[in-house]
Amino acid sequence: PGFFDVEGRTPAGVLRELSANVDSYHAVIYAHSSTDRRLRLEDEQSVTFVVQALGAAAASRTVVALTYANELRASGDTERRDMLGVRAAQVGELFTAAVARVGGGAAAAADLRGEAGAVAALAA
Repeated sequence: PGFFDVEGRTPAGVLRELSANVDSYHAVIYAHSSTDRRLRLEDEQSVTFVVQALGAAAASRTVVALTYANELRASGDTERRDMLGVRAAQVGELFTAAVARVGGGAAAAADLRGEAGAVAALAA
């Protein structure tokens, strides 16, 4: 389930449902639309919910799935890869900021910043 995709369900309810059914996890898959040029408040809130519920370690165990890449308006493959790299870096920064806000500390946030850069490089 998504945090903001089902009417009548709150993010807290989704987290309760997940925690009731998941004892441990290896990875978190965070789906993000690659056509969104700007991050929304819902994006920030979703990432913060994940970090609050699962701890700072969730950020380094997150796989970002960029959806709708086929709908990007790009002049070629290079521009499309560049756009995907920017989107991946934006989401990485969301997790870095959430870790810093939730209490993972500056060192954890700095580590994630490096990982976010590596993810953006892979996307490119």
